Amino acid sequence: GVNGVLRGRRAARIVALTNGGAIPDVADYKVLLDPDQTLIGTVNEDWAIESMAGDVFVLGSHSWRIRRVESRRGVLTGWRLRFNVAHFFVHEGGVANIERTDDPADQVRGVVHRLSDDALALLDEAEAYPDGYDRVTVPVATRHGIVDALAYVGTAGFIDNTRLPSRRYLNIVVRGAERAGLDESYVERVRTHPALPLRSDPPFEHPTGDYPTFTAATLAAHATYTALNGAVFDMADARAEHQLLVGSYGGRDMTDSHLRRLDTSDGSATAVAPQARTPAQTAYLNTFLHSYLQEYVYVGRLADDPTDR
Repeated sequence: GVNGVLRGRRAARIVALTNGGAIPDVADYKVLLDPDQTLIGTVNEDWAIESMAGDVFVLGSHSWRIRRVESRRGVLTGWRLRFNVAHFFVHEGGVANIERTDDPADQVRGVVHRLSDDALALLDEAEAYPDGYDRVTVPVATRHGIVDALAYVGTAGFIDNTRLPSRRYLNIVVRGAERAGLDESYVERVRTHPALPLRSDPPFEHPTGDYPTFTAATLAAHATYTALNGAVFDMADARAEHQLLVGSYGGRDMTDSHLRRLDTSDGSATAVAPQARTPAQTAYLNTFLHSYLQEYVYVGRLADDPTDR
C-alpha cells in the first residue's frame, strides 16, 4: 500500500532555469511529507529529476506516492551558453550567460526548478540583478512539455566578449552539469571550453606603514571596509562595478566566503583553519589579496591575522 503523499517543497509562481552560472552543489533532493513539510529523507538527484507525479517508491520502511517533482531537466533551443559576463575581479575572467540566437541548432541544457516566492530575492542578489544580469522568461522544453521559466542574462554594461572563464569556475559548472545528468556531449563541450590561464602571484605582503589593527567588531562598524586573510581594505572609492559588492562585503571577513567558491569545496559553511589549508586554497586567497590591493585601499590588519600565527 501507499503510506503517504510527497512533494518536493512548497511551490509558488517562480520557475527558474539554472544554466552554467547557477547550478547547486547539493546532489540529493529532500523528500517532504505533504502538507506539513516533514522531512522524510533524501533521494539521488538524477532519480528525482526523472521521476513523475503518481510514481510510487520505497523510502525507509514505507512506500510513497509522488505528488509533484519540483525540478526537471530542460532544453532551451535557439540560445547558446557563453562566458562573457565580466567577473568583478579581472583574474576570474568571465562567468556564465545565455544569448538568444534563434538558431535551432543552438541549445542550452540545464535544470528547471519550481521555487518559492521568497527565493526570487535571493536569486536576484546572487546574480547582481538588475546591474549585472537582467531577468527574462524563456520557453524550456522538458519531458512533460514546455515550461515558461525565469532565466538571467548579462546586461550590456557587463558583457565582455574577450573574457574566458576561470578553470575553477568551469569545473564547478561541469560538476553541476554532471550531477544533473545533462547530455554527455553537451557536458564535454563545456568541459573542453577554453579557460583563462591560472595566474601566479608572489606571496602577498602587507604594505608597510602605521596601519591600525581591527577586530571583527571594529571591522563590522565600517560599512565600506572588508577583510581577506588578515588584511583589511576600504571599498569606498572602488570603481562603480565594485560598489555593487559593498553591501555583501562591507564589514565582513570574506576569507571563508571565497574558499567556499573553490571548485574543490563542497560548499560547506565550516571555516577552514589556516593551518589546514591546501596549497590550492592558499594560492587562491593570495591571488585575491593582490586583486583586492589593486581594486581597494589597504587600511590595516585583522586581529586574528592567520599569517601571524
